Amino acid sequence: MQKACEDAPSGTVTDHEVEKVLAYPSKTVSALILFKNNKRTLSACLAALQRAVDEIIAVDTGSSDGSREIAEMYGAKVYDFPWIGDFSAARNFGLKYVSSDWVIAIDSDEILELGDQDNIRITAGLFHELQVPAIVRIVQMNKLGRIIVPALSQSRMFPMNKGLHWDGKIHEVITFQEFVRDRRVVRPAVRIRVFHDGYDPESVDIQSKYDRNITLLLQQLQQEPDNPSLHFFIGRESLFLKRYDVAIKHLEEAERLGQKITGYGMVPDIMRRLVQAYAESGNVKKAEQKAEEMISLFPTYPDGLFLRAEIRIRKIDQEIQKAYSEMLSAQKAANSYRGITETDSTIGTWKSEVYLADIARWLGRWDEARARYVSAISIAPELMEIRKRIDEMDRQIHLLSEATTQN
Repeated sequence: MQKACEDAPSGTVTDHEVEKVLAYPSKTVSALILFKNNKRTLSACLAALQRAVDEIIAVDTGSSDGSREIAEMYGAKVYDFPWIGDFSAARNFGLKYVSSDWVIAIDSDEILELGDQDNIRITAGLFHELQVPAIVRIVQMNKLGRIIVPALSQSRMFPMNKGLHWDGKIHEVITFQEFVRDRRVVRPAVRIRVFHDGYDPESVDIQSKYDRNITLLLQQLQQEPDNPSLHFFIGRESLFLKRYDVAIKHLEEAERLGQKITGYGMVPDIMRRLVQAYAESGNVKKAEQKAEEMISLFPTYPDGLFLRAEIRIRKIDQEIQKAYSEMLSAQKAANSYRGITETDSTIGTWKSEVYLADIARWLGRWDEARARYVSAISIAPELMEIRKRIDEMDRQIHLLSEATTQN
C-alpha cells in the first residue's frame, strides 16, 4: 500500500476504486403529499422537494384556499380524494399514481432540509437490492416554540411493488397487504430531516388537532379494541391535553396489551408516558414505581433514568416547599411562645432566618435569600459563616452580571 501511494502521481486524479465504493444504483423516487387548505406551508414544502425527487404526487382532500393551484404551480401531479377521516385511505389512493421505484411520504407542513436533498435518491439506491424490503425511518425536526425536538423514528419511505401500504386512520403505519406471505422487513434510519411545525402552538390550534386525532383513534378502536398502539396514541394525545384520567386509563391498557405481544417495541414509550401521566396528575409515588419498573426492564433506555431523576427533583422541591412553610411557622411560634418549657431562643431571632435564606437560595429567590442573610447578621454579627455566604452570593451575582453584559 505504501509503494502504491508513492507511485501515485501528484495533482488531482480520479481514483476509480474510490468511485466504485461510493457508487450506488440509480433509482427513482416519488414524494407523496396529502394536503387540504394548507397554503401556509405548501409552497415551502414543494420547493424543497423539487430537486430531491423525480415526481411529486399530491392528494387534495378538499382544499378551497388555493392550495391546489400552488401544488400545480410547483409541477405536482394533483389528484382529488374526498376526505373520509382516514389518512391511510388517502395515502394508499395516492400510491396508485406513483410511477417511481420508491415512494417517500412527506406531510404538507414539513420542509425538507436542503442539505439532505440528495440523500433521498441515495437511500433508494443503497437499499433497493435487499432481499427483504426496507421501511426507511427519517428524522422529523419538530418546532415547539423556540426549540427543535427531533423525532428519530418516522417510517416514511419504502420500495414500490413489494406489497407495502399504509394502515390506520391516523398515526398510520407502513405494513404489508394481506396477500404478502413473507412479511419480513428491515427498518434503517437515515439522515433525511424534515422541519415540522404541525404541533407548534404558535402555528396551529393544538387542541383542535388533538381532539381530531382522538376522535379518529376511538373510531378505529371500536374495530380493534385489543390494539395496544391505538390505546397508546389515545393516551398520549389525552396526556398532551392534560386529561390525565383518560390518559392513564388508555396507557395502562396499552401496557397490558403490549406486554402480551412478543417483540412489541412500543412498551418503553408507553411506560414513559405513564410515568409522565402519573406525575402530572399528582401521583408521584406511582410515577416513581413505574419509573423503577421501566429501568429494571429497559436499563439502557435513557428516558427511564431521566424520569426517575426528574421525579426525585420534584419530590425534593415539594419537601423544600414544605420545609419553607414549616420554618415560617416555627419562626412565628418562637416569637409568640409563652410556655414554661425551655426552648431554643435563637429560633425566633437569627436561626430561622438563616434556614429561610438557605431555602430561598435553593429555590432561586436570591434577593430574598440575601435579605434574610443580612437580617440574621444584623441580629448575630458573630456569624462568620453567614458573612461568607453573602460574599459568595455577591461574587456570583457580579460574575453573572459581567457575563450578561458581555452577551
